[in-house]
Amino acid sequence: MTMSATQSQKTVISQLKPFSPERFDACMNYLMREYRRTLDQHDITKLHVMADFYHVLKTGKQMIGGKISPWKHGPVLVEGYNRVKSLGHRFDETGPTHQGKIRVFAKSGTHYQYDTYGAIDEEDFSAAEIESLHRAWSTIMPKTFKEREDFFHGNGYMGRVWTDAKERGLKAIDWSDLIDAYDKQHGEDHTHAKLMIEVWRGDD
Repeated sequence: MTMSATQSQKTVISQLKPFSPERFDACMNYLMREYRRTLDQHDITKLHVMADFYHVLKTGKQMIGGKISPWKHGPVLVEGYNRVKSLGHRFDETGPTHQGKIRVFAKSGTHYQYDTYGAIDEEDFSAAEIESLHRAWSTIMPKTFKEREDFFHGNGYMGRVWTDAKERGLKAIDWSDLIDAYDKQHGEDHTHAKLMIEVWRGDD
């Protein structure tokens, strides 16, 4: 897959670890408990992207995992989207139901509503994971739907990388490209995260 004339040999690294449904459930359960509110599928999908991004930025490794793809409405970690959507479809068939540590309990229009199911052990989360989860929440949840669209589609780092992937017809977004775009926008240097990505890949 080609990235550009100058990056023709570059391998797109869209997944740094396989998707973990257990970690996905635990992270969303944690956030809903911490902030004492329910989530819909749009909230969860965007929180997954940002929680993993911030964790990659700090450690070079995803927290939840999965492949990041440039879908119509922005970057999406496909397996997480499929998990909440399949649970929503089960609600259509049977009513309120759970899967792992999250439960779907209602539907408004096309939006399913999720809450927690069962307990989690907060000691299972590292300091980097907790920081990444809270940072994801503060990035996504105060935004209106329009502001989220602008964030993921506009001129910021997420929007630029998403647009670039769409224009090139790519089926995946590279984590290193996201890091570079973030650093360019914020004037920061996360070379260590890209080095850690290579370390983790070498351990696989």
